[in-house]
Amino acid sequence: MVGANNLMPIVLSDQASHASILNCTIDGAGHDPNPYGALVAFSGTNGFTIKNCWLKNSGGDNIQTVGGSGLLTIEQNLFQNAA
Repeated sequence: MVGANNLMPIVLSDQASHASILNCTIDGAGHDPNPYGALVAFSGTNGFTIKNCWLKNSGGDNIQTVGGSGLLTIEQNLFQNAA
C-alpha cells in the first residue's frame, strides 16, 4: 500500500531481467506516488510479467512504462478505482 511517504510500490530498473509480479494486491490508497505516478513502473526490462494481481485505488496510472522496449505481459488482473 502507498503510505504517507508517497513512494511507488514497485519500480523495475533497466537492469531487471524476467521479473514477475504474481498473485498479489497492490493498493495505491488514492495516492499519485513519485516519481512516475503509478503503482508499478518499469524501464526497458528484459521480460516483465504481471499476472493474477489486484491493482486498486491508484491516484495515477496502474502500470507505467518509462522508456525502453522490453517485453511486457499483463494477464488476468483486476484493475479497480484507477485515476
